[in-house]
Amino acid sequence: MAKREYKVSELLEKLKGSSHVNSILDEIVRVMGGPGALAIQFKAEFDIAEPGSPTRTKLMDLILGMLEERSRRVTDEASLAIMEDEDLEAIVRELLVDEDAR
Repeated sequence: MAKREYKVSELLEKLKGSSHVNSILDEIVRVMGGPGALAIQFKAEFDIAEPGSPTRTKLMDLILGMLEERSRRVTDEASLAIMEDEDLEAIVRELLVDEDAR
C-alpha cells in the first residue's frame, strides 16, 4: 500500500481536538518567527489577495475565530474572578459528584 502524503492543512484539520494541538501551534508560531513575524506574514498574504477572494475570506474567518476564542476566554476568566469562594467550592463539589457517578 502506498504511503499517503498529507498537505499541512490536511494534517492540521485532522489534529483539531487533539491533545497535541497547543504544542503544535506553539511550535508553528516559533518556527515562523514568533507572533509578530506570523502577523506580518498574515498581513502580507491578506494584502496580496484580491478583495472578496476566498483567500481573504478565509483569513478574515481565521481572525474572527481567534477574536471569538479570546473573547470567550476573557469572559470565562472574568466570571471566575467575580465568583465567591463558596461558589467555586460548590462547582468543584458538583464536578466531583458527577465524576463519582460515572
